[in-house]
Order: sequence, then C-alpha cells, then structure tokens
Amino acid sequence: MMIQILIFILTIIIDLITRLISPLLYPVSYIFRKYIRTNEIYVKEYMYKWRKGWFWLWIWLDDSILIENLNLYKTYADYCFSVKKYPVWYYNLFKNNAFMLSYWWAAIRNCVVNLNNYQGYKLGRFIKVIKSWGEESFTKLYENKKGFRLELREYSSGQRRLYLEFYLFKRWNQMGWLSSKSSNACNRFETDILKKR
Repeated sequence: MMIQILIFILTIIIDLITRLISPLLYPVSYIFRKYIRTNEIYVKEYMYKWRKGWFWLWIWLDDSILIENLNLYKTYADYCFSVKKYPVWYYNLFKNNAFMLSYWWAAIRNCVVNLNNYQGYKLGRFIKVIKSWGEESFTKLYENKKGFRLELREYSSGQRRLYLEFYLFKRWNQMGWLSSKSSNACNRFETDILKKR
C-alpha cells in the first residue's frame, strides 16, 4: 500500500509541474506535429505511433483529438465547444485559428495527454476494487456532497493504483486512475478540482 501512496503523490506532483510547463512546450510540439507522429495508429481512438527519438516532444501532443485525421483540430474543436469545453469568449476570438483552439485544449485545459494516455494504456483494463475507504459508494458520495471515497484498484497489467473522489466546499474533486474495462482501455490519471456535480 505504501508503494501505491508514493506513486499517487508523485503523480500529483508531476501533474502540477507539467501543467506549469505545458503552455511553453506545447507550441514546439505543435510546430513539429506532422513529423513527430507517424500515420501508424498505436492505440485505436487514442494515439499514433511516434517517430524514433521524438517521444520527448510527442508526449505534449493530444493524438486523441485527431486520431482519424491529422488535420482535424478545427472539427474536433467545434465538438469540444458544443459540450462547453471552451470558454465562450476564447472560442469566439479564436474559432478560425486551429493552433489557438488546440492550444487551449491540449496545453491549458489538459496537458501531456499523449503521455497520460500512454501510461493509462500500459496500465491495462480495470479488474476490480481491492479495498475502499470512506463512503460506501460513489452514488452515496454524490448524494451527500460531502466526505470522500478512496479506492485501491487492480488492473490487467497486475499493477495497483489509487483513485480518490471527495467534496470540498460542496464542490466535487477527483484524483487517480480511471476504471475502464474496454479492450483498448486507457485508464489514465485524471484530476478535476472544485467542479459542480
């Protein structure tokens, strides 16, 4: 359990660091995006294969928003706006600028998406909850809008990871690895802070 706690804390620290430097490094990756990626799909719906030696720049991109077409940023940006992923003012200002739309999505709202998805893919499918603490279920947590639920989860790779949801000031928060059981599961680490739910 101590190992899982250390991995959890270290991942949160790395997540904070990458969020700070992503706005600086993403533009470099974007400039070289068509060279960094190959046309070979590495994981369906998630990632293209990177060119040898370019992994360090590939991690800052988000292949999942253009997995069907390497020039799909504008189309996918429209979709993201339709589910309110962009601030209205930002979208109205940059709706015809593919770089600025992708910059918000992959460098500010999210960061190192390819790296996170890659690690989630390597983790494998969610198998089961080994142990839990706090509320008896997430449903109960959402009803009460207070407290927490912490789970120790097992994945098909044999690895174990922690997942935490809690309420603070009646706002929902999550930190930890997801629990998809699909054949191409990408159980990446996700963080959401002070959201309405």
